[in-house]
Amino acid sequence: MAIGQSIGRWGNYVNMELYGPPTTLPWGLRIPLLYRIPPYNDLFNYPETTLFHPTFLYESLLALALCLLLVWIAVRYGQKLREGDLLVGYLMGYAIIRFFTEMLRPDAWMVGKIAAAQLFALIFLIAGAAFLLVRHLWLPRRTVA
Repeated sequence: MAIGQSIGRWGNYVNMELYGPPTTLPWGLRIPLLYRIPPYNDLFNYPETTLFHPTFLYESLLALALCLLLVWIAVRYGQKLREGDLLVGYLMGYAIIRFFTEMLRPDAWMVGKIAAAQLFALIFLIAGAAFLLVRHLWLPRRTVA
């Protein structure tokens, strides 16, 4: 799923969406005025040559790193893992990725002063950690007969 998420984010590049605030970094993107969201579509404040953070790229690269981390965990700790642990690991890892990339999203849906996606990410992260702790520390391992 992480590799699919990594590849899928490139659709955001094609659609010229999921970019962040203006940047002077050399890998910044030029977004035509037609595709910009308010307030970045104001020609007087942000000229056509303005570069923007490619948040889709950040998320894509982090999802790829998450995939590699999960593969490493599966190889290194495969005997200690239980069925579904890698899925929970993906959900927790993606929650962390999403929490930080949402900080750069100017069009994020807000719940008070926090982006809704950040709130959901925190909930998934805490729930995933609790699930793994309960599962590995308090529930006995089932043996196959």
